[in-house]
Amino acid sequence: MIMNVTPFNDSSMIVQQNDPQVITTDNHVDTVIIKEEQTNGNVGTSRDWGASDLGGWLGLFAALCLGVFFWRIISSLKAENKRIKGQLSQLENKVNDSLNQLNEKVESMSGSLDLQYREIKDMKKSHSPVRGSNTVSQPKQEVKAEKTEKIVKNTKETTVIRYATLQAPDENGVLRFSERSMTDTPSPQKLFLLEINPEVGTGVYRINPIAVSVIMSDLQMLKDFVKPFTFSGDIANATIEDKTVGRISKQGALWVVDDPLEIKFV
Repeated sequence: MIMNVTPFNDSSMIVQQNDPQVITTDNHVDTVIIKEEQTNGNVGTSRDWGASDLGGWLGLFAALCLGVFFWRIISSLKAENKRIKGQLSQLENKVNDSLNQLNEKVESMSGSLDLQYREIKDMKKSHSPVRGSNTVSQPKQEVKAEKTEKIVKNTKETTVIRYATLQAPDENGVLRFSERSMTDTPSPQKLFLLEINPEVGTGVYRINPIAVSVIMSDLQMLKDFVKPFTFSGDIANATIEDKTVGRISKQGALWVVDDPLEIKFV
């Protein structure tokens, strides 16, 4: 550094030293003015800028690491969700396949039972007793009446009673009974009584007597299953009866309504 000494008289001295101090000459105190470069201040500023910049980079690095961490978690959750959806889809397909196979087995068993039923009926017919030769000498009218009686008897033997409820009309308005929904035991939940001949494939249906109270509580439901009707009166004191039985015919595992049931209120 350079030291400037301001003299008070002609005997003043100029002193250059490395360290600042007070110079005494001729019993006078000279003031030493020391000019220093502001090196230390510049260095401090430079150090302050370097620390701030380092903290910013560390914060950015921490934010980046945190973002990568959350991204991995979200990606893992998405992959797990996709895997679970795939497993559920496979399980649903297996259940649907099992149900289809079960329905096919039920239909196959139903057809087999129908075939066995017909074979048993044929065996009964083939072993029925044969009348003696005296029937040949009978008058023609008596023979004809006897044949008619046989036909009626055989028809009654092959007629079976079932209880069922009609399915809702399809897109063409066709009403059908499903054989799988038929039962041998009467129930108020089965609205109709069926008299069917599986061999011939024809039958009739009428109101199930023990289901009358259920039907009267919801006449709107009945309108889809019978011919059009109107009712005006006290429903609590009225009942329902068959006016004309409905006609049905067999089509596969279904019994289709050819002529709907006609009812009346009394």
